[in-house]
Amino acid sequence: MKGQQGFTLIELSVVLAIVGLLVGGGLMASGPLFERAHIQQTQQAMDQIESAITLFAIRNERLPCPADGALLPNQPLYGREQPDSRPGACAVADGRAVVPWVTLGLHDGLSADGWGRRFSYLPAFPLTGADHPLRRQGITYPAGRLKVSTPASPPVEITPDGEGAAYVLISHGHDGTFGWMRGGGRMAPSGSRHPFEEANGQGGPAFFQGPLNETNGPSHFDDVVRWRTAAFVIQSCGPAACGNP
Repeated sequence: MKGQQGFTLIELSVVLAIVGLLVGGGLMASGPLFERAHIQQTQQAMDQIESAITLFAIRNERLPCPADGALLPNQPLYGREQPDSRPGACAVADGRAVVPWVTLGLHDGLSADGWGRRFSYLPAFPLTGADHPLRRQGITYPAGRLKVSTPASPPVEITPDGEGAAYVLISHGHDGTFGWMRGGGRMAPSGSRHPFEEANGQGGPAFFQGPLNETNGPSHFDDVVRWRTAAFVIQSCGPAACGNP
């Protein structure tokens, strides 16, 4: 129709600039939402893993050994615990130890955190052996032995004195450094890392749990960590299980 005019190039450029600002602002605002969703998914997966560990303890009166994060899906022991021939020992090196999801009867997806990397899982020796049962003896509980501290300077131990943790469960956070991928590869660090984050990646013997520090560089720390004492695991078994009255 006569009298109708199209947009000029200047008007179109202004409109596109406004749309770009709106979209960019929306993406920036959604970043923290996505991050919170990943953390929530990670915590929910940890809940289910811990429930499966407790069920395993009820049935076997011990903790499961870890699976090997470096294995590929076509390998026989993929996702399965690997006990050692030595009583109470496990065959997987600490830096490769992940949740044995097949042994625990969990779906593959629950072995990974909200960012898609396997949870590291480190049980305390010798609570993985039948010769040292994860069982209450009267009012006495076995010792966990693993030590967890805050990533402070100097570190402050938060596991009970003389008791220790029975196991440590670690998500390596949104950057995934030291975490194992579901296809068998491992996330390598880029540049220098926080020594406490590196310690968690190596599988101890000391572990660290604390507030997130999202700054780039050697002070970065984004691991999501849980640990439980042997007493906590045994009490979670419920009445008439794991030596409970």
